[in-house]
Amino acid sequence: MSVKILQCGYMSGDTYAAAALLAADTTAHIILVKDTRATGQYADKTGLIQKIYGESGVMGRVHLLDITSGPLRVNDLWQNYKEAYANHMVAPVRGPTTPSKLYYGQIPNGWPRSITAVTGLLAKQWKDDPDGTSAAIATAWKVGKLPTEQKFALYGYMGRKFQKNNFDIKPNIIVLWSRQSGKRGGAHPELDSSYEGIRQLTRAFLKCGKPVTVLLAGDERSDKLNNFANLPGMDNVISVSDMWEDPVWKEHFGDAKFLAQFAFYKYLAEEYNVIHIGMRSGMLESMALLGMKTFYLEGASSGSSGRMVGFTTAGITYSRIVIGNAPGITGRISEQRKLYTTEVLNQRIEERALVHWNRGGFWDLFGDSDWSSWAATSYGKADLLRQPLRDSSYYDTDQWSALSEDMASLRGFTAQDMINIFDAVGPELKDA
Repeated sequence: MSVKILQCGYMSGDTYAAAALLAADTTAHIILVKDTRATGQYADKTGLIQKIYGESGVMGRVHLLDITSGPLRVNDLWQNYKEAYANHMVAPVRGPTTPSKLYYGQIPNGWPRSITAVTGLLAKQWKDDPDGTSAAIATAWKVGKLPTEQKFALYGYMGRKFQKNNFDIKPNIIVLWSRQSGKRGGAHPELDSSYEGIRQLTRAFLKCGKPVTVLLAGDERSDKLNNFANLPGMDNVISVSDMWEDPVWKEHFGDAKFLAQFAFYKYLAEEYNVIHIGMRSGMLESMALLGMKTFYLEGASSGSSGRMVGFTTAGITYSRIVIGNAPGITGRISEQRKLYTTEVLNQRIEERALVHWNRGGFWDLFGDSDWSSWAATSYGKADLLRQPLRDSSYYDTDQWSALSEDMASLRGFTAQDMINIFDAVGPELKDA
């Protein structure tokens, strides 16, 4: 029996899994709800979502429902109808209303299932037919079937990147993924990675006793990944961050920039032991769906962890590593304080920062400087982490350096987190 799935335009995270489901189950449909009035974490991303579906060749079963000019806002729609299928909600009166369009407007009839159902549906599809499902996904994402021109473009990109270490690629390639979408206004800031955490993991893998090349992938900010990869002693660390922004993809792959990434990693996986590690994200899911070993990091208290375990139980190489806390400061605040929207999170930080900005003692230490607002924000973040900073720590010293060191100590993985990560990944590393 065919199934239809409700996806709101701000829900880009499950798009890769949904595209994979559409590729494997040719009876599945997506109803994609567009609302350009939405802002913040609800801001419309239907253009990006449609691009991924288009690259995957499944747009024919993605049905756009634009409610921009209607009375219902997209977040209200989601709250009203996300559980309509599960709760057997009665059918709406047939007519031109949004509920009617959701129920009657697309094939098949009935309420659509929530986008969160994609994980379980895809896991069942994989478990029932692993070979057919993986082959359908590989075909949709054009793995191994690039045109000649694009193959040469891919080889050229790889040549430029690996020239740094004279093409001495080690048997194990560890891909560390940076996720920054929460800080940029998206959902789940507690799932954002930490640049300090990525630096910790990089150094630890380089010293693990196995031959490793580390690739730094995903979201970049202020060249932090690039600058780290270019430090002395980092010959086996290569930044491929913001890969989709490289001119080679725009020139030779056009709109298919996401598929170009898949081709890059799958090409490496033919010769090397490629292992992906990062905070839970849709991009990481896609790497597992392409058959590569993939580990996602997630706090023990995450409210949505249960549904992702379905991938692992179905035989998909997507394994959870439990960590104590989010590795970044804002992520930890979000997790501890249950502030799961960037707008509310930033508001709380600003409120606490203002308290310190108006204190005489703080002003004596950090006032009258271009960096004063950063210092106040740092104090505010530390307050929300329940680890308040003390003015007395910064007397008779370089207060700026001391404050910077104190804030750095709040970022990254704990010793136990590092043990958990290496207990999981270590057995997958090959000897020389």
